[in-house]
Amino acid sequence: MAESAAQKWKRRYRRALAQYKREKREHPGTHNTLLWRRKTQRYLRAYRKAQRPEKVSAAGARFIADFEGGQSSDGLFHPYLDPVGVWTIGYGHTQGVGGRTKPLTRAEALALLRRDLDETYTPPVVRALKASGIAWTQPMLDATVSFVYNLGPGVLGPSYTFGRRLRDGNRKGAANSMLLYDKGGGRRLPGLTRRRRAEHKLFLK
Repeated sequence: MAESAAQKWKRRYRRALAQYKREKREHPGTHNTLLWRRKTQRYLRAYRKAQRPEKVSAAGARFIADFEGGQSSDGLFHPYLDPVGVWTIGYGHTQGVGGRTKPLTRAEALALLRRDLDETYTPPVVRALKASGIAWTQPMLDATVSFVYNLGPGVLGPSYTFGRRLRDGNRKGAANSMLLYDKGGGRRLPGLTRRRRAEHKLFLK
């Protein structure tokens, strides 16, 4: 398995820290000791930054695609009405979709999902996580983007329980509040309940 950016910087930080401690112990106050101290601090900053991803992972995109579905028996993605009456195509894409929208191949549907995630849904999630002060992880980002992709960026606002808990920096409270959003058209939908539970679990992973 390839080494992640966070793992790389963590490894470099630990090695630099060990060398800095040796230099400090054996040659206190020297220029070389100061250099190792600065290098250690630089690696630590890089490690902390790498721990806060700003893009949905491939696994996260698959997680969302699995819940969105939409592929017909002919292998194509045709436009359809979702449970609350919104025209949808591919893996949950709704913008500009109607009953006569041209069907998509799986590759086209995946590319459209990735574009929607990267351009429309991930940026507001990252801004909200930064403002919360929470030290987020890749699973947390993936879960939150899935949640927002399904409900819309407005759920990050203060008028929603999830948005308030996130703004308060309440990690567990935000995760638990996800479970509240499993209704459509005023009734609980089993598919949404399953999705909220999966997102809740991923958020706290």
